Amino acid sequence: MGRVNRSPLGAARSLVLVTAVVVAFWCLALPGAALANHSTAPGWFWLNPLPTGDRSYYDVSMVGDEAWLAVGAPYLLHSTDAGRTWQPLLTTDGSGYFRLVDFVSTAVGFACRDNSGIYRTTNGGSTWTLVQALNAGSIDDLFALDATHAWVQVGPGGDEGQYRTANGTTWTKTTPPDSLADVAFTDASNGWAVANA
Repeated sequence: MGRVNRSPLGAARSLVLVTAVVVAFWCLALPGAALANHSTAPGWFWLNPLPTGDRSYYDVSMVGDEAWLAVGAPYLLHSTDAGRTWQPLLTTDGSGYFRLVDFVSTAVGFACRDNSGIYRTTNGGSTWTLVQALNAGSIDDLFALDATHAWVQVGPGGDEGQYRTANGTTWTKTTPPDSLADVAFTDASNGWAVANA
């Protein structure tokens, strides 16, 4: 399963995906460009997912050959062929642009939207349910361990703190000693965190 690495300023993101068949490396460069490298077609090549032009690429999540791309729009882009082709997942539920996305299976995923909150899907992103409203100045990080455990870091300018869930739908706010920029967990109780100095 792949994991996204975010730079402190959100200027570029990368994903390393390892499966039995394909090794893919992704780099999302803002605005509007993405590079990919597949072991089935070695060498870096530019991806240009729909829509082209004025969209910025903020986050990517991949499970097997399926990928979801947050493009700073009120929808996500979805690929079922490891990023070779993309289709928009149009949504009418909720408001704000998708900035972060993390899927734990081809059905279950979490996403964060600007000025709106944390959303969850159980049908691959066709519909989303608001599970935690936020007045967020900046949503810095989203990490989903499985269908029930996830963490969201909200930076200054709103409901600052860490939000976590143990059932996928009910979220609890905690206030870590420092403003966390990124977290990763190995299980529901143990993980790593990076704090902004």
